[in-house]
Amino acid sequence: MQLVLVSLLATAFFGAVAPSPARRIVGGQFAQNEKQFPYQVALFEKDEFKCGGSIIAEKWILTAAHCIVQLDGSPTSTDVLKVHVGSPHLKKGGKKVKPSRIIPHADYPKINYDIGLIELEEALVYDKIIQKIELYRGELPVNVTVTISGHGKTGSNEPISEMLKYNTLTVMDETECFNQIIHSGWKKIMCLKKPADNNGICTGDSGGPAVFNGKQVGVANFVLGKCGSIRTDGYAFVPFFVPWIEETMKQQ
Repeated sequence: MQLVLVSLLATAFFGAVAPSPARRIVGGQFAQNEKQFPYQVALFEKDEFKCGGSIIAEKWILTAAHCIVQLDGSPTSTDVLKVHVGSPHLKKGGKKVKPSRIIPHADYPKINYDIGLIELEEALVYDKIIQKIELYRGELPVNVTVTISGHGKTGSNEPISEMLKYNTLTVMDETECFNQIIHSGWKKIMCLKKPADNNGICTGDSGGPAVFNGKQVGVANFVLGKCGSIRTDGYAFVPFFVPWIEETMKQQ
């Protein structure tokens, strides 16, 4: 039901184009070891895997807003959400941490504000398998390659991937991005293009990071058309939201 709602809201903002929530890493490969993506987390709601996210500070997780809100638009209860850190696996290793606050952006469900924060009850202790990722600031060159990662489905009829997967996509130029999404808020969205069909994001990858030069530039939001198609994948553009992220983290 929640995924359907997000699609309907997206339709209202994109006119004839109806993006779907980000779902799976299609194509790509499995994480090589537990140290490769130490900033990656998995969100569980009522013990069921829901979305991805990233560690950006000892007590803070960055994710997509649609991963942490209910049908009525209210934040998900901290009693039912857990954050799994320290493992590229969903079912083994690492630990689950309880959140103390869940904060979707106030302008969500506008599709170009699909970003949110989770504050943890306890500060994480950094080591080789638990690390924060720095946020990218400033303009992003076009046609550069970014790394995406997530536990989403690996095929239309496949289950969620128990092992973290990753892939590389290319940042579209502004004109191509606007022509695909046709939305006035496109500058808050990073469009990624694929080398061929059967690459990209889909169910379960929402909230996961896109990384350029070791810094996070995007948060997985939506796909246009069929998952894995040649059409763009949409990410919240992190540099635009850095002031909101920093201000929110200061608030008690």
